Amino acid sequence: MTVHEVAAHIRAYGQLLPINSPLQAAILTTVGTGKTELMLRALAEFNLPLAEKRVHVFVPDNTLSGELLDRARTILPPEANARLHRGRKDEVLGDPPCHPSMHATVDLVEELGASASDLVCPNCPFADTCEWKAQTRDDAPGVVIMPHAYATLPAGGRCDVAVVDEDIVLSLHRSRAVLASRLNPAEYPKMPSGVRGWAAGNGMQVQACFDLHNARTMLWQASDSGTRVPTLQALRDAGLTPQLAKLAASIEYGRSEGINATLAVELGQGGDADEIRGRMATAIADYGDARKHAKLWKTLEAQLRLPEDARRTLNGWTIADAPNRHGGSDRLIIVNDRARLKFEDKPLLVLDATGDRRLLTLAFPHLSRVVRAAADAPHAHVVQAIDTKNGKRALVDQCTDSEEVKKEKAARRRRVVEVTEVLSAGRKAGLLSYLGVEESSEVGNAPPHILPGHYGRLRGQNKWADVHVLAVAGRVMPRAAEVESIAGGLFYDQPEAVGNSGFIGTAIGAYHMRNGETVEAHVETHSSPVVERVRRQITESELVQAIGRARSVRREPDNPVVVAVLTSTPVPGLLVDELVTFDDLAPNKLELNFARRGAHLDRPQHAFRAFDGLFEGEEAARKAYKRMPSGTSPYKKYIKGSVPLGSVKYRLAGERQRGATATFDLSHIPDPRAWLTQRLGPLAVFEMVETSIEDAPPSDAPPTREAETAATRAEMLLAEVLPADQHASIHALATTLPPGTFGKVAPRDFKSWLRFAKKAGIVSPEELQKARTYWEALAGQADREHRAIARFLKKHPAVRALAALMVEKPPPANRLSAGAIAKQATISETAA
Repeated sequence: MTVHEVAAHIRAYGQLLPINSPLQAAILTTVGTGKTELMLRALAEFNLPLAEKRVHVFVPDNTLSGELLDRARTILPPEANARLHRGRKDEVLGDPPCHPSMHATVDLVEELGASASDLVCPNCPFADTCEWKAQTRDDAPGVVIMPHAYATLPAGGRCDVAVVDEDIVLSLHRSRAVLASRLNPAEYPKMPSGVRGWAAGNGMQVQACFDLHNARTMLWQASDSGTRVPTLQALRDAGLTPQLAKLAASIEYGRSEGINATLAVELGQGGDADEIRGRMATAIADYGDARKHAKLWKTLEAQLRLPEDARRTLNGWTIADAPNRHGGSDRLIIVNDRARLKFEDKPLLVLDATGDRRLLTLAFPHLSRVVRAAADAPHAHVVQAIDTKNGKRALVDQCTDSEEVKKEKAARRRRVVEVTEVLSAGRKAGLLSYLGVEESSEVGNAPPHILPGHYGRLRGQNKWADVHVLAVAGRVMPRAAEVESIAGGLFYDQPEAVGNSGFIGTAIGAYHMRNGETVEAHVETHSSPVVERVRRQITESELVQAIGRARSVRREPDNPVVVAVLTSTPVPGLLVDELVTFDDLAPNKLELNFARRGAHLDRPQHAFRAFDGLFEGEEAARKAYKRMPSGTSPYKKYIKGSVPLGSVKYRLAGERQRGATATFDLSHIPDPRAWLTQRLGPLAVFEMVETSIEDAPPSDAPPTREAETAATRAEMLLAEVLPADQHASIHALATTLPPGTFGKVAPRDFKSWLRFAKKAGIVSPEELQKARTYWEALAGQADREHRAIARFLKKHPAVRALAALMVEKPPPANRLSAGAIAKQATISETAA
């Protein structure tokens, strides 16, 4: 499906955005299709009563809020009154809405579970000019854009319709650590006075204290005195019921109100956050963790309500030991759960590129319609390294690393930057990896045309939409225990069992090639199917988001993009053009020099003079040239025809000067003659020649004539390298192949046959490597080379059949054509 078809699909469903019914729908589509803008256009075209209805649009962060506001004001009618609600401390879009001098006090209030709007804002000295306070009073209709964080706050739910842009499910995970010793029934819980009718020693307070103590006793018994995570059956056997767990949660919420009451008094007395915290030390020690305990009981209530045969294990609970300030350790109960969206019962539209339907139903339990629409990216050339993960431990420095290890990581980061340099050849490029890579000196010292970014802050970003090259290094891979905690929290009230003792292993997966083939690959997978859903959202989905920053689906023939995936993890939905090793991509000195300076000279002594500082001497230059693999050139490896190359024949003035050749990136060096003269001296001969066949840019013919164009171009390429009397056979071969088979290679010698077979998708990369290794061992021995070709064709009948199409006339006596090779292979096979 093209991006235009996907756009029409999204707009059609966007116009079904409900207003007076609780319909909830999700559209899952490829990254880069412009679904957010299309949603705005659907709102505008459908003529929704935005002057009467309030629509909340939730985006991942404040940066995207600002970008979307500009588009909304352009697309939506004035009565939509598009505006922002920002985060309290947001500085991306200007000064923070909440005055900085109040941040510490507000942080303390929110840390203790109280409402800053109720306790701080009424007496704030900046209330009259506070943007934060103005936002809390905003209840007018129209379109309000806000970050995902608002989705779980009361302000986020005050809408008629909600639109959620990008994945929000993982952000709903919550985790709390509770001291196991605080649940020990050996001591009765401390109870506040002055809330819920509780007074010191009255019946209501005593009864609440007794009920909470009783519930704690049962939990303590089921968990073997807080030493293990209890099973649901153990909790039931101990006598704990959903009703008792609900009662315990209510009592804990009551205890937390004691914090609120004390906090209100202390705020009235003034002082900074540290002073208030000091005066509240006793109250915090007595019931400062009551809200955490209430959440603990809420998770138990929800799971005890499940059918007894649903599962045995308790989701979202783990036991851990943590060091304390006294030099010992404390046992902690880690409780994970899922926050609820404040608009989950409202009409809703979800727009996501990587959503998992099962996970979406956790956040949106009333989701009734899910539509998938995938767009193609025909003008993206994808190269993936299959021999390295480029994991965080390989690229990012750790505090425990030795100096030697840090040097190794710095060298690897430098190689990643150099790969991006060579691929981009001085043009605008993106490099996406870990935050530690982005902040490293290697990336900091990279050329300015390379724009870095890091995982976790990529969704919706458009700064890489027009790059010529996008390199994606590494992938986010959490530890098994981390992803189990997240999954346990998200599924805490669901019948699926999560467990806490799984592992991340490997399984068989596949790379999906653009030519339709699949190549076997090893993929990482968690042993629990439930946890694996979450792991994929963390790892593969983030890769999808990173690769999608290039907006490949929107590219046209005049602005293609090269995407280098520098990790071996297969990416769902990604069509790969080439599978390589990381060393294949890593440039040598000459390749890197061409990318940086835009010139390559075929004589090492000339290169030594022209490129100041590249070589220590002429002998070093000669050695570097000898190390270049046979048949390769530093300007043909990755450019893929998108850089204007110019080939030059020249000879220096003076006696005994021999002719030489050079290749230039004409966008970097538009006047090769002046460049050569300035660096090497006067020229006796200078001749510009046409760009080589391998570097010819791809055809720009319209898509409706792809087959005809591919056949014509293939015929042209083959005519350059095979005898003219075989044109009819060439045409017959070309018309039998799918469009774009040849790319920039033509079968002339055995190496070209290998490249042709790879382009045609006939053999696997492993088979190609074996054949290439065998051929290299025979290099320079023509008769053995011919036998190697025959053996290669004999092993691969598909290649032989394609070659046989060209057998119509005998080749010249001094040349072994592809047809003759095929015939020789057939004879050899018959004889065998």
